[in-house]
Amino acid sequence: MSLHLDYMATPSSGLDGASEPSLCFKTYLFPRLSDRSLALGNGSATKSEWITLQEDAAVIRNGTTGLRTWPASLRLMEFLSEAENFSLVCGKSVLELGTGTGAVGLACAKRFGASSVTMTDSHELVLRLVRDNVHINFDAGENGDVEGTWDNPPVRVTKLDWEEAEDGEFRRLMRGDPPAGDGEGNVDLSPPIDVIIGADLVFNPLLAAHFEGRQLYAIMAVMERVESTQELFRESLEAAGLRSELLGTSPSSPSTEPWFRHEEVGVASVLQIRLESVG
Repeated sequence: MSLHLDYMATPSSGLDGASEPSLCFKTYLFPRLSDRSLALGNGSATKSEWITLQEDAAVIRNGTTGLRTWPASLRLMEFLSEAENFSLVCGKSVLELGTGTGAVGLACAKRFGASSVTMTDSHELVLRLVRDNVHINFDAGENGDVEGTWDNPPVRVTKLDWEEAEDGEFRRLMRGDPPAGDGEGNVDLSPPIDVIIGADLVFNPLLAAHFEGRQLYAIMAVMERVESTQELFRESLEAAGLRSELLGTSPSSPSTEPWFRHEEVGVASVLQIRLESVG
């Protein structure tokens, strides 16, 4: 059942410089959580039933596809809403790679009971959009960061470019340290990262090289499009000494009606990647 609502909006001041942005607001209403999931949740963090995002209607703009929410993110949110999967994020410190509009990261902070969320992307236009979206959903500082309170987890937005990032940047993020060069307004420290999340990241096999040797856990949603692309990603994981396993699919079968509708129809595979040596 589709429960997201579209409202046309004026361009955000945070997107100055974009080529004729055609922005709208979308409100995503989450599936109802089970009593079991609510019992696991950290107080009112699981009481938010929606997130509102500002998105671009264009598929690609200024060299990025990250200004709209893609189906792999919607499928991952559906997957994490299920009672048997809720504990994957609940109570955990989360690092999102390739955050895009911030849909999944904000869902982890507002609905899935994460203890803290760090959202990263490489494109400046995307980072400005996700900071705007954090402001829409939280009482955030100028840089898009949210100080943790009794009813909200800390949320941080920062730049991370896999192709240019040095290994030390990943180490700092995974320890919970502020990225190098961050301003004074940022959250000083977050807990060490428990789980990495991402959607549609298999197009860049360089990611696996940064994971090598990490004793962490990742959850990735991948739309089943081109098998050769997914196979290349699996090979890059194996070359880095990592183990990937299929957690499930969303929807659970092609005949199951998805909760969130999208013009791209298909099933997403949700993988868990154990950041440990296969041998």
